[in-house]
Amino acid sequence: MSDGLAYGIAGISVLGFVGLWLVITFAMTRLTPWHELEGLFPDHSNARSLGNLRFQGAYLGRGNLGASFRGCLTFTVTEKGLRIAIWKVFMPFANPIFIPWGKMQIEPTKVMLFFAVRMKVGPRGQIWITISKSAADQISRLSGGRFPPRTDAG
Repeated sequence: MSDGLAYGIAGISVLGFVGLWLVITFAMTRLTPWHELEGLFPDHSNARSLGNLRFQGAYLGRGNLGASFRGCLTFTVTEKGLRIAIWKVFMPFANPIFIPWGKMQIEPTKVMLFFAVRMKVGPRGQIWITISKSAADQISRLSGGRFPPRTDAG
């Protein structure tokens, strides 16, 4: 095999991988409720950050269908609400969202055997974001009680 052919195959493989990655990450933005949340809760807030929680995970969905975002979210707690951002490497087409404290309904839930907190947002609370109890407790502490985790079940 000639060097030119080997370089050509390697180049096409890299371009194919990058192209497939872009298609999949674009589809994830559109197939999960994230795109709808961007429209409902655009990140226009310049509220002062009270703290960040990096490398966080959540389940995001509607009805009985959801997607897992493990370790690729950053929660920024502010005086006015919660900013959630996805690392650009995982969803380069996704913009951060900002959910005001008064626009979420919070309830305790379980994911498998673990206690968690579900935030219901959007019209009629139809979109849910489920986070771990420990993340909810940290958000509550940083927010000064504006985010009541109501996790007394755990």
